[in-house]
Order: sequence, then C-alpha cells, then structure tokens
Amino acid sequence: MTDTTSTTTPTATASPTPTPPCLLAGPSSLQSLAQSVQAQGLDCNYQPLLLEDEAGSTDLTYKRLAPALAEAQAQPYQLFIAAQPHEHKLSAAIRKSADGPFLVLSTHQLSVLLADALTGQEQENSLLVIRSMVLTDMLETLLVKRGFRCKTELLDSDNVQQVLEAATAESGADTVLAITEWGEFYCNKGFAFVVEQLLALQQRLASQQLSLYDQLQGLYYRYGFYREKPWW
Repeated sequence: MTDTTSTTTPTATASPTPTPPCLLAGPSSLQSLAQSVQAQGLDCNYQPLLLEDEAGSTDLTYKRLAPALAEAQAQPYQLFIAAQPHEHKLSAAIRKSADGPFLVLSTHQLSVLLADALTGQEQENSLLVIRSMVLTDMLETLLVKRGFRCKTELLDSDNVQQVLEAATAESGADTVLAITEWGEFYCNKGFAFVVEQLLALQQRLASQQLSLYDQLQGLYYRYGFYREKPWW
C-alpha cells in the first residue's frame, strides 16, 4: 500500500538583523559619512535629524536631540552620536549599562574619550591636541601623562580653523585636533575622522566586554575627577 501522506518542508525563517551598536543622527550630509564609516567595518545606523531652528541656530541642545535620543533608548544602541558636519559640531550619549539609560556627554567628557581613542592609535610625536582654555584640565593631564602634546588656546568659532592650520604647518604632527567649548571638533584629517575614532573606540571596548561608560569611569580614576570649567 502506497503511503500518500504529504510531508511539509518547514520554511526557514530569516534571523532578524541585529541592531548596530551606534546610531548617527544629523542632517542629510551625515548620511554619506555614515556610509563611509560603514565601509570601514564600523557598524552604525543613520537617522535624519533636523538641526536648524527658525532662528537659524544649529546648536546640539538636548531639547533638539531628544526625539532621536528617545529612538536610541528604545533600541539596543550603546552609542548615540549627533553631528553637524559642516559646522564641525559633535554631541554624544553613552549607555550607563547594557540596557540602562543614556548619559549625555559634556564636551569635556567627549574630548577626554576622543583623546583616549587617539592616544591608543598614534605615536607620541604624531598627535597634537589644541584645547580651549575653558575645557577640563583632565584632557591635558591625560595627554601629557601619556607622552603626547597638548596646547591651550583661546579658541572660538571664528579662529579655530586658522589655529588648526597654523598648528598643522608648524608642529609636524600627523594628526592635529582642536576642540572648542562649544562642542566643535576640528581636525586636519577631517570631521569624519573624529567620528570614526569614537566608533572605533566603542568597537574595541565591546570586543573586551567593556563599554564607553566603563572606560570613562576608568579614565576618571586614573587621571582625576576634575571640575568642569564654566565658559563665562
């Protein structure tokens, strides 16, 4: 007797695509930057974000970033970066735990994490960081104790590009980074390079089962808890 019972082959269910560890939010010009870092193996998603208000301001205020930050909070992102590439403005938030709340970084904290990332990749004489005179002293302490150069200047939006160009020509450093207290990050290698350093640092730490928050706390313990200076 012939068995006529039909058998159904189970349909394979595609696994959901894992969420990248980082969300980049900003104007449409940031999308090409996101594609560039993705091509280098740095995993991130891009989200459009209108950063200019009716008065023409493009400051990365918490109120302006709140919708995109809420989106990041609802997903398993570990790093949130908001950027205005044409104005070299950068803001970031990091998870305090794997599924905990985000900590919005001050420019002081962000500059220290960037210095940590750069000093792990550069030779001593190949890096120069120029900081605004009101940025945290912890930035200078970290750089000097690791054998790198740090200059303190009176920086503002009007002169930072000129200061960067002069330092690049005179210092002989391969990488020159200038940071103002307004969250402006100017680099002789371009703004994308700055964003890449943050993403690469997050990726390296994740491979060691560490977070950017863990790293920031470790930097405080090694180099001191400094009072952040007011800009006025």
